[in-house]
Amino acid sequence: MVTLASWFYLRSGRRSFKPDPLRDKELMFCNQEVQNSVQLAVEKAFATDETIKLLLWGDWGVGKTHTLRHLDYWLSENASEYPAMTVFAAIGDVSKTSRFSVVQKDLLDGIGLEEMVHLAHQYMQQVGNLLSGLEAIGIPAPIAQAFNKLLVATPGQAAPEIVVIAWNYLRGANVGKAGFALGLQEQMTDSKDFYYTLATLGHMVFTVKKQQLVFLVDEAARLEAVSAALEVERHWVNVNTLIFDQENRYFGFVYTVSGKSSDEIPRALFESQIENRLGHRKIELTNLRPDDVRQFLRHLTENFVDRVALEGDGEVRIREQPDYSWGSYPFSVPALERFVEYFQRSPQDAKPRDIADRLDEAGFYALKSNQRLITEDTLDTLGL
Repeated sequence: MVTLASWFYLRSGRRSFKPDPLRDKELMFCNQEVQNSVQLAVEKAFATDETIKLLLWGDWGVGKTHTLRHLDYWLSENASEYPAMTVFAAIGDVSKTSRFSVVQKDLLDGIGLEEMVHLAHQYMQQVGNLLSGLEAIGIPAPIAQAFNKLLVATPGQAAPEIVVIAWNYLRGANVGKAGFALGLQEQMTDSKDFYYTLATLGHMVFTVKKQQLVFLVDEAARLEAVSAALEVERHWVNVNTLIFDQENRYFGFVYTVSGKSSDEIPRALFESQIENRLGHRKIELTNLRPDDVRQFLRHLTENFVDRVALEGDGEVRIREQPDYSWGSYPFSVPALERFVEYFQRSPQDAKPRDIADRLDEAGFYALKSNQRLITEDTLDTLGL
């Protein structure tokens, strides 16, 4: 079967012109100004001995997840200047009764119990006493005790039940009466305890690894669900206020959230006290301008299409086609201009996801018509 990938000579493993945020995280197809702002915020945070705190927002499909994944990649590539340990999580199902545990469990799972056992032992070796080390930075005794239970496990071996219970408690799970037996509660509920758990992790990572722990959290628009319950919403506001406060020098945190305007950002994430703490670190991703649309298409082609295979195919002889130009491929020159003009007329649709969807659709109809280029006739079929 002829596919879009084979018809347009996409590189191995490509199925379409759509970028994949994880696979393509090393590439930036658009939003370069946003990326510059993000990198500047990172540089400033490290220069001033602060932690990275950002809120990336914009309409659905403008590239927030890709920008977050690229930040993850960029930090790993620049680890010598900006040493960081990143943990990525996408917020899952959220109900009106959901507390911060729906995020915390994924953040801690991103580190893993085995890694935390190693980290706890290494931390103890450096500071001498885990409890004293944590209490010295103001970590409440119950949280410090839960982390201290991790020392019962031997690195590299299966963790005993007492360690698993303590770990699940720190994840925000309900551990039932087993928690009381260990001197803990059944479940963590207080907003400060969630913050202190993350602060402990950040402190231990920096002490042992000399890296800043940075949590990258995607899909925060789902927090709109908690707006239906005032008590739960206040819980989220309290946690996020602590996270973004200047006193948090233990871990970085970056949210992405969708909304056509800042008024659509959930109050759990963007109440006035949180907004004041974020300041200019709230970065908007906007729809693309016409020149940006053209540049986005160019980057897709140059990174996804195997030009050597395309122009070297002796049967297709693409270079002999009068409308072919590598600079406009996979379009004919006039079709490219018309495609870009469509998004100029419909700026509400000028988002990377929508543009890539339209490109795939146009490519499919060109394939069905046995055309090696997307032409104006193809665009007529699509009503563009």
